[in-house]
Amino acid sequence: WREFVQTLAIDRHFPGIQGIGFAPILSPAEVPAFVARRRAEGFGDFEIRPAGARDAYSTILYLEPFTGRNLRAFGFDMLSEAVRRTAIVRAIDDGQPAASGRVTLVQESAEDPQPGFLLYLPVFRHGARIDSLEDRRGAIMGVVYAPFRMGDLMDGILPIGKPQVTFAIHDGRDGDAGFLYDSAARRADQPPPRPRHVASRVIDVAGHHWALRFASSTAFETATASLQPTLVAFGGLAIDLVLFGALWSLVGQQRRVEARVASMTREIQASGDRVGQLLEQAPQAMVVLDQEWRIALVNRQFEALLATDRNTLVGTPIDARMPGLAAHCRTLLAAPTDPSARDVHRREAGRMTARRDDGPDIPLEVHVTVIDAPAGRQYLASLTDTSERDRESRALEAALDEKTLLLNEVHHRVKNNLQVVCSMLSLQAAHTTSDDSREVLNESHARVQAMGLIHQLLYEGGTFSHVQFGQYLDRLARLLHRTAGSPDIRLVLRGTDLPVPIELERAVSCGLVINELVVNAFKHAFHGRIGGTVTIEVSHPAADEALIVVDDDGVGMPFSATTDTGQSLGLRLVPLLLEQARARMTLVRGHGTRYEIRFRTTSPVTHGVAA
Repeated sequence: WREFVQTLAIDRHFPGIQGIGFAPILSPAEVPAFVARRRAEGFGDFEIRPAGARDAYSTILYLEPFTGRNLRAFGFDMLSEAVRRTAIVRAIDDGQPAASGRVTLVQESAEDPQPGFLLYLPVFRHGARIDSLEDRRGAIMGVVYAPFRMGDLMDGILPIGKPQVTFAIHDGRDGDAGFLYDSAARRADQPPPRPRHVASRVIDVAGHHWALRFASSTAFETATASLQPTLVAFGGLAIDLVLFGALWSLVGQQRRVEARVASMTREIQASGDRVGQLLEQAPQAMVVLDQEWRIALVNRQFEALLATDRNTLVGTPIDARMPGLAAHCRTLLAAPTDPSARDVHRREAGRMTARRDDGPDIPLEVHVTVIDAPAGRQYLASLTDTSERDRESRALEAALDEKTLLLNEVHHRVKNNLQVVCSMLSLQAAHTTSDDSREVLNESHARVQAMGLIHQLLYEGGTFSHVQFGQYLDRLARLLHRTAGSPDIRLVLRGTDLPVPIELERAVSCGLVINELVVNAFKHAFHGRIGGTVTIEVSHPAADEALIVVDDDGVGMPFSATTDTGQSLGLRLVPLLLEQARARMTLVRGHGTRYEIRFRTTSPVTHGVAA
């Protein structure tokens, strides 16, 4: 730790930091061994200060430089003091650095006493999950911290000399939690009794608020008081000069534009006669822009596209006809060019519209080439009318919308028809007098419910290519618990919020497998007992694989029984359904019965990674 802190050179690079330390988080049971290790290291009188029983301890273990006033902090429990404890708990809960409120440092002495604060950074076990608040509290090892004396910190930051502005720092958003620093008092600079310029700000320092109050210093007000008339005079003169320059620019702008257009036209005509002939023969509309984004040359296809004579077009800003093209060219100009190219730097495509004089705007696909010509950099734009292609695209989108609507209606009607079947099975079960018949009808009702729930999720989600199987399991399990379970049986769901995409055909088969296993657990797993727990857990052993576990803590399945030899129709259906779903199942016997079902997902799933 000493070598690490020495490499930071905090005296040179971080003025105001008293040191950098580490304090582990200890439970009461860990304290005796911790104290014994410190004494064995050569600190024979080591004790955790202050003494007393607490629910947790954060005792300063390492602090460098381990000299001078820092020796007083060795062994101090920072969780014993309310302000420090609040900051440590916030750092652990947020997983971010946290600053404390105003404190008197343990290192403080009677010589030049100063307010202080501490900055904490939580340290978690390597590889532990820290996604949730519970994870972070369970994985915390300790905190790295740095104590600051406000006077020393500000002395190291602020320049030497008479400042133009004085300021004070108070703890808390409203500044009511204690005084931290006053630049005037620190530098023995008497501020004016009523400063002319004042301001207040609240800043966030690692999750803690400071209130800053600024005021002009005596030196500043003395200087500005004597210079104010001169500044006003020069300011008025500067404004007059700016207005005169603006008027002069407006008067000469038209003449300069006309002269520039004429000059550019002559240059282009002198060096681009051959280019003009090639443009005229091009099958697409073409336009050349000068450095000021004005039209310098067009071909006859461009004239026909805009239904405008070229003499009217030449010299006008391109944005008047094609808004956005100039900005597109500026983007090309700012981009790095290909050093292997000679004159043509880059070719880019974009979509925009062109304005016609006698009709609606025309959608275009634009390809731009940057050319270094003798007359200066120019831009050659090739334009393709996409009206017909856009109409075909809209027709295709309309057809897709109709298909989506049709699929939505089909799943809606299938869901409703399955609901009718469920209702008929429920009515038949209610009116039958045979217990065996009623059980068969109820099992059939559960299977139809499982299939109907698939179509319900497809209808609600609007996505027909796959079903999120975790969400489906959550709703199916709760539904089965209400209909086939009992109040004494506890249902536990884990990981059902994970993404498990699976196509419709396999989702129905997998759903029926889970239905049979869960219903079988509710009916037979706790025979001769009062209640128990059925657990359904979803996880991802691999990026494209899902694992569904149905587990109970009941009496367990006899070793002679399997899904192939089960007496119930449901268990005999399981192997067939697994084959249809292209899934495999493992039966684990022990304290209860555990089924592990593995299958490939429709697309790879993403995993969260702990920091």
